[in-house]
Amino acid sequence: MYSTERSELVRQALDKVLESPGFAQSPQLSSFLDYVVQKTLAGKAHELKGYTIGVEALGRREDFDPQTDTAVRVLAGRLRKALDNYYGEAGEKQPVQISIPKGGYVPVFSFLDDAADDKETSEQTTGATPAVHDRATQTANITETVDRLTGRVASLQNELDLHDAEWERIGDRLQKPAPKQLKRPPLQL
Repeated sequence: MYSTERSELVRQALDKVLESPGFAQSPQLSSFLDYVVQKTLAGKAHELKGYTIGVEALGRREDFDPQTDTAVRVLAGRLRKALDNYYGEAGEKQPVQISIPKGGYVPVFSFLDDAADDKETSEQTTGATPAVHDRATQTANITETVDRLTGRVASLQNELDLHDAEWERIGDRLQKPAPKQLKRPPLQL
């Protein structure tokens, strides 16, 4: 959860983004961004799923199915691009920057002021690793993930090697000639 001061800084940054021409002209993008930021600040980031965004932020009907209707995913992609454009131009020097990493809908708030020694992390109760805004921590997290995945790949390779050996053993048995059938002498009566 963010401190009251940090939450207020995020809300001010949100207002500036929403007032910018790229967002003021797109009510859907504005609604999407406002919804995910407010939910996150309220400590409800775990509720940010395609269905809830579609129904609560974008006004889709209750029978909305995010698996078949890609509207939320498409709009999330447009939102990421619009935020990149905003922070690449008018919002470049804003003290708080909002982004939405690919793969989810939980916004990340980067506090750019030098006074923030402890970089904030977004509140994510989804079980995923929280998004961290400190480069050293990001690098450490990436290194840890790579190491973990490298270990998993090695483990899978060992499993494959064992399965290959088993198949070779089975293949050797199948290729051996079958034992000769003993011919029974015909029955004499």
